[in-house]
Amino acid sequence: MATESGLESAFAAERRRRARDYLALGRRLQADALPCEDDDQRRGLLRGAVAQYRRSIEFHPMSDTLALLAWSHCMLGNLKAAISCGEEAIRLDPASGHAHADLGVYYAEDGRLGEAADVLRLALSLPAQPKPHIVHYNLGRVLLRMGGVPLAVQAFEDALDQAPGFELAAAGLAHARLLRLRQREPFIGETVPTAPDLPPGF
Repeated sequence: MATESGLESAFAAERRRRARDYLALGRRLQADALPCEDDDQRRGLLRGAVAQYRRSIEFHPMSDTLALLAWSHCMLGNLKAAISCGEEAIRLDPASGHAHADLGVYYAEDGRLGEAADVLRLALSLPAQPKPHIVHYNLGRVLLRMGGVPLAVQAFEDALDQAPGFELAAAGLAHARLLRLRQREPFIGETVPTAPDLPPGF
């Protein structure tokens, strides 16, 4: 029995090692894709990252790997796959602030604004949230699109409290404040400006 147990333990350790190796390859391809200006080359690198992450998951599924796979799918424009992987990442690790934060973005890009706001708020409540300023910014984007201008102002202000030089949050705050002003005191004949098309933050 001891021998069998030792073999099982060694087998499991080898699977985890191979999963980490494929994860590292995927990260490398993903990192190479980010600065790439050639769209075809960028997509090729991201597809390569997807393949490596899938191999990693076959050997040992991990929440972080699924979150990275979801991000790669999102960058390739496959929101359905991104959402599916993001939800699975949270099932594996319900306390992952990173996975919740990314899933909130995917929901928002899919037009599921209420779900996006809920998941982003939950991400902010989790202890291991590596980039709270980005989560506040994404929450502000969602709230603007939902018409919750005062709450959006607060979210952008929170983002800037966390990261004072965050330009996207500053742009969102400026527009949200303008929206709030125009809603309170509209100029005669002027239409209230619509929410800006702010890019998602990751």
